[in-house]
Amino acid sequence: MRGRRMGGNAGAGPNTYGDGDDNRIWEAAMRFLDVATIAFIGLLLHGALGLVLLMTYFTRQTYPGFRSWTASQVFWVLGSAAFFSRAWIGEPLSVLLSNPLFILCCLFIRNGMARFHGYYGDRRALAANLAAAASSVVICYWYKFGDDNVNMRIVWHSLGLSFILACAVVEPLVRSRGRSPVQAVVSTGLALAVACMLARAWLAWRNPVYTDLFSQDAMLRPMLLMSFFGMVIAVFGFIALTHERMERDLLAARASLEQLANTDDLTGLANRCGLAQAARHDIRLARRYGHPVSFVIFDLDHFKSVNDTHGHAVGDEVLVAIAGRCSAVLRDTDTLARWGGEEFAVLMPE
Repeated sequence: MRGRRMGGNAGAGPNTYGDGDDNRIWEAAMRFLDVATIAFIGLLLHGALGLVLLMTYFTRQTYPGFRSWTASQVFWVLGSAAFFSRAWIGEPLSVLLSNPLFILCCLFIRNGMARFHGYYGDRRALAANLAAAASSVVICYWYKFGDDNVNMRIVWHSLGLSFILACAVVEPLVRSRGRSPVQAVVSTGLALAVACMLARAWLAWRNPVYTDLFSQDAMLRPMLLMSFFGMVIAVFGFIALTHERMERDLLAARASLEQLANTDDLTGLANRCGLAQAARHDIRLARRYGHPVSFVIFDLDHFKSVNDTHGHAVGDEVLVAIAGRCSAVLRDTDTLARWGGEEFAVLMPE
């Protein structure tokens, strides 16, 4: 007589999950993450990003292009709101508002990248993007109010968005000076969104079932998730780009201030602060290795008579000439400084 084995492992308690329980959990998760829920989460996420960008723009120092990225998120949220409110405002008005708003979002993303990297003045690229945007909107309107064909409307709308975002992906990598890992992250996020839009266009072209955005198709949900994920990566990447540039500018400003603080503005030699900094370094090395350090101060005789007779402009030229002559005969390891007035100092290690 055969017995029937109950449960999974021997001795397992009543809370042990089997394959059927796992399948039910997965199905429940998929029912929760339907297309409408994913789209609503994306709307909230981009709305939060838009608020963060707006607050940053009005309260912090920003760079060219930041305003365009902020506007892009505002247009994305407005376009999503117009799209999801079609049950209340009607499908014609929803299409009339949402399509150009999404196009404007992508245009301002591309515009933000162009302004940030300094190639916004390229009129041919700008004209190509504007032509693609206008063509996409006009064709979408035709396939709604002329020949009502939702498949073709999705195809042309997705192609227009893809072209503009593809320009935002490629142009910074080709035209920007230097390659930044953060820029690669931004381009990767936008490229992911472009791939999802192209897949959406291809599916709408091949199969009418994909025209319904709220269908529970297994391919539509991950495609929508990846699209939102790519756009979010791009926005956070652009914020990181601005912080990266700000850090570079702060370091450059600090170096410039240090140079101004340690340099005589007339002769270009070190001033007293610069000489003191060099002296600390040379004395520390001299103590470590037992090498001598020499310090010489000299001035120009009868320099006051030069200023009184020929004027201070000629006196300044004399100081510059003396600084050049002395620098030419000193070693690279020596430090020549203007001590003050017509006095000069030389620090000579070893």
